[in-house]
Amino acid sequence: MKSLNQLLAGAAAAALFLTAMPASAQKAPAPAGQGPDVAAQCAAMQQLAFLHGTWVGATTAFRPNGSKVTSLSKDVVTPLMDGELLAFAGSSYAPGATLADAPAMQNYGILSFDDRAGKLILTSFANGAQMRGEGRIVGPGHVEWTMPSPVGLLRFMVTAQGKDGWLEAIDVSADEGKSWRKFVEIAFRRAP
Repeated sequence: MKSLNQLLAGAAAAALFLTAMPASAQKAPAPAGQGPDVAAQCAAMQQLAFLHGTWVGATTAFRPNGSKVTSLSKDVVTPLMDGELLAFAGSSYAPGATLADAPAMQNYGILSFDDRAGKLILTSFANGAQMRGEGRIVGPGHVEWTMPSPVGLLRFMVTAQGKDGWLEAIDVSADEGKSWRKFVEIAFRRAP
């Protein structure tokens, strides 16, 4: 059995090997049918560049009884691996709290594009749960995905609102998508 030091040394060697390769060798498209098309993945993810940055959002949660609760959210969206991935680090705050207060909930997600299936894949972590969803790029500045969660099936609809904002509307379904109700809406503005 390998020691921890041996495993770390092997991981470091692999990382050095990959970073020492020229970018063109790392991103070379695979021959048809022989692997992922990284160029296609990056091109698809580039359509989501409107999400890059730090954002503060006015959040409205819609309760089943019709009442609404407002609060703040903050998202930091970062492209990774030369644009192959998008990382989302989100914080939600309690009603009445400010961004200087501790978040009531945090989440983290990685969004990628599966070029073979032609769809987005989101893996998200929140409140001790790991969730996986699938989606699609609807058009310029518009992306949607669905994801099972502890509260039901979630449908996310994200739409650009000019160059300095985007709207995230989240619906929830208790019956596997047969019917939906408005769950959360966040109007994000680019943080100063």
